[in-house]
Amino acid sequence: MGHRYDRDLLETKIVNALKENVKGLYREDFLNYTSNIQGTKDRCTEFVAQYLLNQGSEFNAGSWTIQRTRGYTTASHDGEHDWSGSNQEEKKIAYEMRNRSQKEKHHFAHIGEILDYEVPLSKVDGDNSGEIDLLSWNKEKNELILLELKKPDSTETLLRCVLEVYTYWKVVWHERLAKDFGRPDASVRAAVLVFASSQKKKSQPYEDWKSTEQPHIRELMKGLDVGLYVLESETDLNVTKER
Repeated sequence: MGHRYDRDLLETKIVNALKENVKGLYREDFLNYTSNIQGTKDRCTEFVAQYLLNQGSEFNAGSWTIQRTRGYTTASHDGEHDWSGSNQEEKKIAYEMRNRSQKEKHHFAHIGEILDYEVPLSKVDGDNSGEIDLLSWNKEKNELILLELKKPDSTETLLRCVLEVYTYWKVVWHERLAKDFGRPDASVRAAVLVFASSQKKKSQPYEDWKSTEQPHIRELMKGLDVGLYVLESETDLNVTKER
């Protein structure tokens, strides 16, 4: 997006967002600005990432866990839904990956077996806590991975993707999630799953990752322990690991 903030205004927006609703930080529009700060060569998203690294302790403090007593499995996720007429590209891809694992016994490189898609996080209907796009299990590491999936031509910044899935990691009740999916001893981690850019489609989060001008987002991902996996194409859905 072309909107430009000066440094002071952007910092004020970050501070206010952290005070008002830290769990909703990832929804703030300034996280999706790909422009530079007014009068500088610094990316808005790099400034936000650096702020969170240096001064955003409230983003990591305390527990955000929502204890979802109804559990995390969804009975209607039986692999029989008809998505043929849908324009919801991310959901169709998530559904396809889940079915490859559950019906064809396919384990994806690095992320393992896809257990489910659209895993709900809210305790009550309507509280807008979001949902996990994909939940996978890496058998070798015995870890459940919360995957934030982005479509091939996603315009979202990598920073927004990272903060979204990290928020879900903070919100989800780890012990209950692991128990509900039959892996009670598994650890839980967060990761972003994006498509590589192609000649036909530009993937903004992938472009951000490849950019040499955004070191702070990489440092923030390391600090939050958020992984990054890449889908090379929509056809084969092969997964490669970046972080």
